[in-house]
Amino acid sequence: MPPFQRKTLVLVGANGVGRRSLKERLIRDDPRRFAAAMPHTSRAPRDGEEHGKGYYFTDFDTMIEEIKEDKFLEHGEFNGNLYGTKLDTIHNVMRSGKMCVLDVNPTSLKRLKNPEFMPYIIFIAAPSSDAMRVMFEEGRRRGLKMKRSEDDFLQTIEESTQIERVYKGYFDLTVVNDTFDESYRVIRKTLNDIRAETQWVPITWISRDGWRGVRYTKMHRVPILLFLFSCVLKSTPVHGLSWQKRLLHEYYQDFNIETGLDSEAKNDGDVEHTIDSLLHKQPEQTNTVVNCGSPPEVQNAHVSHTSTTPGSDATYTCNIQVGATISWNTECQDNGTWTTTDLFCVGRNDLFIGCYTDNRYRDLDGGFTNSRMNTPEFCINYCLQAGFRYAAVQFTTECYCGDTYGKHGLAPENECNQPCPGDPEEICGGSWRQRVYNTKLS
Repeated sequence: MPPFQRKTLVLVGANGVGRRSLKERLIRDDPRRFAAAMPHTSRAPRDGEEHGKGYYFTDFDTMIEEIKEDKFLEHGEFNGNLYGTKLDTIHNVMRSGKMCVLDVNPTSLKRLKNPEFMPYIIFIAAPSSDAMRVMFEEGRRRGLKMKRSEDDFLQTIEESTQIERVYKGYFDLTVVNDTFDESYRVIRKTLNDIRAETQWVPITWISRDGWRGVRYTKMHRVPILLFLFSCVLKSTPVHGLSWQKRLLHEYYQDFNIETGLDSEAKNDGDVEHTIDSLLHKQPEQTNTVVNCGSPPEVQNAHVSHTSTTPGSDATYTCNIQVGATISWNTECQDNGTWTTTDLFCVGRNDLFIGCYTDNRYRDLDGGFTNSRMNTPEFCINYCLQAGFRYAAVQFTTECYCGDTYGKHGLAPENECNQPCPGDPEEICGGSWRQRVYNTKLS
């Protein structure tokens, strides 16, 4: 696709890898080009805080309703307060003409990778533990208050590896953050380059709506657009050409682009003739679209799909009550494979492992969320999407994720006896007691 300005920049990485620092520096160094989407929170403003400066303040019930209405890209709960990034705030940044810089959980990537947000996704990968130790000491010399142990470094590396394994199909660029200044330089250079170089994007972005909002410069030429359209239109009926012609006509008139023909089009009739001639001109080479074939079958689940071309989805719906998720999607990638084949659909009882002891040296230490919506289903799905093998509900609202469990031993089943806030008929562990489940992630 010809050069254009992406609408969002998405930074993804493990906790402690430095993506937030990179985001803050981008916005600080070039505030006319980059901006962040201000988060919403249900907590009350502290002394000196104002609505719209740092946070948009609202109330808990309003946020819950808006979460149910799917108005948030992502959200979480901390110390009884909700925090989240609202889709409207992202749209507001994009409408301002700035590139919205997002620092998100990788589970949000599927929601973002579409023509609506046109993201450039950069995975900030963890360096070696030695490199992280050097960066940590440098941060302390600069006066940053950080507490990191060798175990923390190893955990960051492991989490980074898991994120890359599960979500690498979404990344446009991977940057190993072994030197902060060098990583920042690479990101800035890349963002400058994509505004002047041809880009490869998912075929689903090439649609009537996908072109809206794309900014072109006067140096772009009609033959480039026509080459792209001719690839798309090979399977399009003749009666479906009108909107493509209209777009090409607009680009020709707006920018007075050269047609590559000897005569210059002087009026609407000449433009229409020129477009017709070039639309039917076969390009010397075209990219072959690789279909994915039928999506993988999953036991106890029904799969539906309308297409097997890159960018299309297949939706799985479980036929039985499940432990993780009632339905989920997998996407056909440009290389002819579906994004996820580690799908499962089993009863919740088949996922339950047992009641286990926990203490301040956490048994499952790979991920954590605290939510009033917590249930075994909620926690299993959270940990599955984050790429962990096991999930544990504890002390009603707490959900822990990890790839191992049981280092503090079993506990009597009757000590896991506290009801879940998301469904009082379910059990969510107890005080330093956790009910552990298998997410079935291979």
